[in-house]
Amino acid sequence: MVVCDLLVKNFHTYRYGYTAKLETELDDIEEGKEKWTDLLNAFYGYFEEELKDAGKNMENIKRWSR
Repeated sequence: MVVCDLLVKNFHTYRYGYTAKLETELDDIEEGKEKWTDLLNAFYGYFEEELKDAGKNMENIKRWSR
């Protein structure tokens, strides 16, 4: 539960509706409407920024176990 709470708090892009949007984009790739490399590049752009922010702002849970 702790890990889930931290992920929800710190990774905002991947909340509600993300999987539905991703499924649509994957369908577009299958149909040749979108390149898979474009999808991954777009994903990683957001993910990299959120990863940096989480690294700076996420609570350190190691202290909870002591």
